[in-house]
Amino acid sequence: MKKILSIAFGLLATLGLNAQSFQGGSLVIQAGAGIGGYGVTERFGLNNNVETDTDGTASTFFPIKVEYGLSELIGIGVFIKPGSFINDNDSTSDYETNSTMAIGADIGIHLINGDRFDLYVAPGIGTSTFKYGVNYTGYDADAKYAGLHYKVNVGMRKYFGEALGIFVDVGYNAYNYDVKSFSENGTNADLNGVTWEYDVSGVEASVGLVLKL
Repeated sequence: MKKILSIAFGLLATLGLNAQSFQGGSLVIQAGAGIGGYGVTERFGLNNNVETDTDGTASTFFPIKVEYGLSELIGIGVFIKPGSFINDNDSTSDYETNSTMAIGADIGIHLINGDRFDLYVAPGIGTSTFKYGVNYTGYDADAKYAGLHYKVNVGMRKYFGEALGIFVDVGYNAYNYDVKSFSENGTNADLNGVTWEYDVSGVEASVGLVLKL
């Protein structure tokens, strides 16, 4: 019995002495590329006459995140995520442009924190914007939307040395877009009483490089 306890305490002591990849004071920078698939709910109308429609879409994006370690378990991060929705494959897609941007902060909860492996959960909240434009011969229009963004992601970081590694991140992301401006041929439209909203939510996955300072 004493021998078993000695071995157990020895193993615990060894584990306790092992370096952890994420610690208090750690500064982690990660950047990569990702894709997402979403369900879309659109609400459009004037005053109380609002119609609702549903659809689906996909996106590509390029997430950049910086996380600072408050402890071995908790970190706080800021992120920026530019991207765009994938246009429908139709005859007008060559004349359509769109871009998205999400900026926010999250809390990293590091569930498994080994020497060169880090498994985390990161709930977060921020703001998001969506810009859409069309440009045909003799006609152009631009719409700008903005709203809330929130997410819950699960990810892992694998380090190949002390500083450099890769990450894989998967999570549920939601965006609420409310129209802020709309113009046709350079003339701004009056949006008083207009409802034009998109609720976009689904699963995103990204992969990229990690640098630990």
